This record gives sequence, structure tokens and C-alpha cells, in this order.
Amino acid sequence: MKLFVYGSLLNPFSAEQALRRPITVADLLPARLPGYRLCWDSLHLVHVDSLGHATLAAFLNIRPDPTGQCLGALLELNDEELYRLKAREKGYSLIPVQCQGIDTRPCAANT
Repeated sequence: MKLFVYGSLLNPFSAEQALRRPITVADLLPARLPGYRLCWDSLHLVHVDSLGHATLAAFLNIRPDPTGQCLGALLELNDEELYRLKAREKGYSLIPVQCQGIDTRPCAANT
């Protein structure tokens, strides 16, 4: 499955931690997602060890926006990797999208 990734998953080290396999820059194919925008509106309580309690934190998210576009990458995942990713990402929902690859051709993916 092709996944449109953005934010910390664009960092190969971060993607490796989530998926538990080596990721290189070559695995991340540049893409853009028209009709969406990035926003920090996914709010969740998280435990912060240094504080000793939970606190509200904002996580990067995407929202539909007819005039927007998100820059990111396409990453190929198997079912087990998707399961791991859902466990890591707060409030994750998989949605089908139409991206454009670097060659500007449409590409079906999920995000």
C-alpha cells in the first residue's frame, strides 16, 4: 500500500522507529497532496516523564482545503507496518487520497 506521509515520517530515522525496518531517502518518493493543508489541530493527552504527569499536546494533522496542498512523500507499507504506524500515531484514521508524484501524474494512496 502507498501511504502519503508528512511531518516526522519524512525523517528516515523516525520512519524506521515506527515501522521497525531500514528506511532510506530513496524509499520516500516526493509527492504533493492537493486539496489539503497541514495544521496542528490533533490534540491529545500525553504523559511527559520529566513533568511526571499528562499534558495536552498538539500533533500535526491534515484537513481538507480546496485551495491548499501538502508536500510530503509516498512510502510503500505492508499490513504489519501499517498496524505499527497506527499504534504510534495518535488519533490516526486511514483515508484514500489522490496525490501527485514528482512527475505530476496522479497516484492513488492513503494518508
